[in-house]
Amino acid sequence: MSCLIILLRFFDVRQGKATPEELTGSTFTISNLGMTEVIYFTPIINPPEVAILGVGKIRDTNGRKLLPLSLTLDHRVIDGYVGAQFLGRLKELIEKPQGVLPGLPSPPEVSYTLSAVSLSDTRIEATIRNFRVMVDETEDAGGTNTAPNPIEYLLLALAGCMNVTIRKIAREIGVKIDSMQLTVTGSLNPARFEGLTKTGRAGLTHVSIELSISTTAPRDAINDIIKEAEERCPVHDTLTQGTQIV
Repeated sequence: MSCLIILLRFFDVRQGKATPEELTGSTFTISNLGMTEVIYFTPIINPPEVAILGVGKIRDTNGRKLLPLSLTLDHRVIDGYVGAQFLGRLKELIEKPQGVLPGLPSPPEVSYTLSAVSLSDTRIEATIRNFRVMVDETEDAGGTNTAPNPIEYLLLALAGCMNVTIRKIAREIGVKIDSMQLTVTGSLNPARFEGLTKTGRAGLTHVSIELSISTTAPRDAINDIIKEAEERCPVHDTLTQGTQIV
């Protein structure tokens, strides 16, 4: 019934070919042959159907779940373009069901924890899951230059998170990324850190990300992916939305 309501919103009843009265008693069928291991099929309309949606078997392709859908329409009643709009909207609802199923539980909150031991004025050794990570400063900053400094790790976290998020969104919409390079740059004034002033910020005042993506997808599609990634990347969100540290 929900799919029928969605489809009816897109109906384009053509004058002289079908009237609302003539549609009375018409049906919209959903045929789920995917449950019988059928991967893909083209459904055939039988009166009084005006449309039939074929649902194939869910399959796993490159780690992504794919659900084949095929829609057959009575073109005396429903325009093909309208049918394409319906399938596009149905795809959105399947991929993000929380909008139509408000009672659907959200994924549980995930927590991340690390512990660190101070080894010197500039060096720490952190334990993250089964990994040991060193943090140091450059010799100019009084360190021994044995590992990246905290700011560099912060920029690395942003690069890593944007990589994961961009590629995830690309997979979701079927865009293939052949390769990607990221350059992240951050700038700060060390005066506040050095205790030379009590004004201004101690942290980064400017962060830029340069992306070089090799793909056959249109530029507009890549720009949309990047824009959505900026909204969905947890590290980007943390840096731009003023997350409180307690």
